[in-house]
Amino acid sequence: RECYFNGGHKMRLQRKLAQILLVFVLLLSVAVATSAAYVIPGLQVDLRQGSYIGQADLASGVYTWKGIQFATAPRFQAPGKMPKSSQVINAFTHGKSTSGATGGDIDCLNLAVYVNPIDTGKPKSVFMWVFGSSNMGGSPKESDWTNFVAANPDIIVVTPNHRGGLFGSIDLRQLPGYENYRNVKGYNPYDVSNNIARLDVFEALKWINGNIAAFGGNPKDVSIGGHSSGSNLCLAVMMMPESAPYWKRSLNQESFPL
Repeated sequence: RECYFNGGHKMRLQRKLAQILLVFVLLLSVAVATSAAYVIPGLQVDLRQGSYIGQADLASGVYTWKGIQFATAPRFQAPGKMPKSSQVINAFTHGKSTSGATGGDIDCLNLAVYVNPIDTGKPKSVFMWVFGSSNMGGSPKESDWTNFVAANPDIIVVTPNHRGGLFGSIDLRQLPGYENYRNVKGYNPYDVSNNIARLDVFEALKWINGNIAAFGGNPKDVSIGGHSSGSNLCLAVMMMPESAPYWKRSLNQESFPL
């Protein structure tokens, strides 16, 4: 009787495990059938500001990280450094838009990273591309670089956001009494209000320099460019002497620097 009981218990346990496995397989099949991307176990990039988990495109195998916040955005002030964090974040969707009423949110400065995981034998070149918006802001979701990176495994593409409209370029120096305003540190933090969008793009460039190696990129081989107002912002950044160490070449479409 003892041998029969132990054998029967083992058989029931095996059937139960088989049922659990079947349910798991069915759920996985549904997830794959209804989603264009799947999460790669361990696809985690550890940065100073936190750890980000990316996704892989089913068709191409390209890895993407979306909605990575690269700076804080104190309203009408220069972008600020992200604080150090050990938080783990799913980087599956694009962050907030920077157009309209949401353009001034403190957490609106985000970017997307596209990486082909094929080993090219050396750190990959980097292309930072800024979308055009008539300087009204927008979102990195307006362009998808999956196919480009799939065809060019030696290039990583980073698409940053920037503040737009009044949040990106209003000149507060025109306000009465502006020249008399000072904060507790003795200076006016709004002195750069008419150059916010340019400083946002420059901050994204500095983020690339400090973090792109974690994605397999070469921080010393960075090209920058964009379309229309995005190109305009990149050309303006290129005119800043302090930006020279952060970029190597540029590819700009349909714009002018000033």
